[in-house]
Amino acid sequence: MKKRKFIFIIILLIIIGVIVIFRQTQENKKRQYSVEQITEYKYFQLYENNKMGVINTNGQTIIEPIYDSIQIPNPSKDIFICLYDYNAQTEEYKTKVLNEKNEEIYTKFQNVTSIPLNGIASEIPYEKNVLMFEKNGKYGVINFDGKVVVKPIYDEIQSLTYKEGELLVKKDNKCGVVNTKGAIIIKPEYDTIVADNYYIEKEKYKFSGYIVSKKIDENYNYGYIKYDGKILLKPEYTNISRIIDIEDNENIYLIAQNKSKTGLIKNKEILVDFNYKELQYNKENNVLLAKKNAKLGILNLQGQEILPLKYDDLSINGEYVYTKNEDEEKYFDIKGNEIQDNTYKNIYNIDNGKYYLTIDENSLYGILDRNKQVLVENTYSYLEYLFDDYFIASNNDLGIINSNGEVVLDFKYNIISNIEDSNVVQAKIVKDNTVEVFSKELKSIGIFEDANIKQKENYIEVNSKNNTTYIDLNGKILESTEVFKNNNLFSIEENGKYGFKDKNGNIVVNCVYDEVTEFNEYGFAGIKQDGKWGVIDQNKNIILEPTYEFENESTKPFFIDKYYRVFYGYGSIYYTTKE
Repeated sequence: MKKRKFIFIIILLIIIGVIVIFRQTQENKKRQYSVEQITEYKYFQLYENNKMGVINTNGQTIIEPIYDSIQIPNPSKDIFICLYDYNAQTEEYKTKVLNEKNEEIYTKFQNVTSIPLNGIASEIPYEKNVLMFEKNGKYGVINFDGKVVVKPIYDEIQSLTYKEGELLVKKDNKCGVVNTKGAIIIKPEYDTIVADNYYIEKEKYKFSGYIVSKKIDENYNYGYIKYDGKILLKPEYTNISRIIDIEDNENIYLIAQNKSKTGLIKNKEILVDFNYKELQYNKENNVLLAKKNAKLGILNLQGQEILPLKYDDLSINGEYVYTKNEDEEKYFDIKGNEIQDNTYKNIYNIDNGKYYLTIDENSLYGILDRNKQVLVENTYSYLEYLFDDYFIASNNDLGIINSNGEVVLDFKYNIISNIEDSNVVQAKIVKDNTVEVFSKELKSIGIFEDANIKQKENYIEVNSKNNTTYIDLNGKILESTEVFKNNNLFSIEENGKYGFKDKNGNIVVNCVYDEVTEFNEYGFAGIKQDGKWGVIDQNKNIILEPTYEFENESTKPFFIDKYYRVFYGYGSIYYTTKE
């Protein structure tokens, strides 16, 4: 009997273990969420007569514009949150959710709404795969299949600031965090929770952790929780901030205050003891500017002194450190070695590793090579590295020089910059309202009046008066057939008038218009005549004769059927026929 009982206990323990492992595996799967990327837009807000509806990519009306507002949380799916019958006293709307057949969906849930993103500018300003609902005064979350992923047990649910895919929940006045799969990242036991703002280009805010607090008497104590929910620091500190300029997803560097003393913590390890009044991180040199007893110095990230804390004034300028005690001024390099030669006040390392920028005591700029040999004397009022061996230089007006000091672009411009994520340079003369665009080799591509320059994914679009020019990211002029490879028709100019040609170059719409746009991905193009815009489709049908007049002449309109696109708050868009 004892043996059977023993075997039964063993079997029971195994079953319990399997259940625990299964639940843990399921919970881990829930934690591994991803933010949905929208690649296909099927539906758009329609705004007519102060009411909202929905159109599709053909311009067909899916939902009549009869609602006070309509939210489209994911424009690739036919889920439309319709708001109506506003109550001025409660400041609330009635809501219902429709699909493209105008059928009401999610009917077994009350007050279903989208969840607005916080702190993220997007033309889709909502969580893209879940909705919030209400039950008995509490809130929960469903996915688009209508499955409950967060039970309605919370007093409040909102998107966590900067962290798309994660939700800040409140229960009994305490905050927690869940993700859009329903995994509990942080249990609701804190008074405040904020993301630490850590950001990397590829993963965005995914590896951003959480600064949490608990209120004790009248004061808040702060702690830190890693992105995966692991507690690094209990809420025992007066203040906490993460050094977000150190790009490391797993090792978290935190400047923390314990009452009036400040230290540096890496994960749970104290790197710099709590002996300082203030610590400031210097990204360029990966050091800390420290303050103690009103004196300043520099520490490395292990807490070792590079410069002792004995200076009344101290500033880090590039690779030089300026210090002052009473009337004594000294310069050091970033390793703490005193610089006897005070030729330069500041020296800055250029990212490409080939040059230094210098500033002398007269605040004039020059250039050194990697061996700190002079390439360009300190004669310019301003220098800024551009790319390759080129520098933007200022002597009242702006021009461009190379690393040998030779003038490559004359000093006659008010603004010079390279267009973001490209090797194309734009140089503006404000009084003439002109922009000259240059290739990577600084060869002029053209001078454009009233230009509106747009950076696209793999080309640059320059709109000016009655002309649009397409340029690749190194400055080569592109034909419209090279840019819009999926189109069948393309704009063409003849004797100052515009029409459309086919892929073989045959004119299929006569050049009678003052201006046209290229056909967009939905098959519509704008046609302009006598200052007014109309619409043509890719089958050469005139959808709308030139009718619309727009104030901003440098921005070409975008059409779906007879409707034109309007941008409003946070990059959101709607379509309308109302000018």
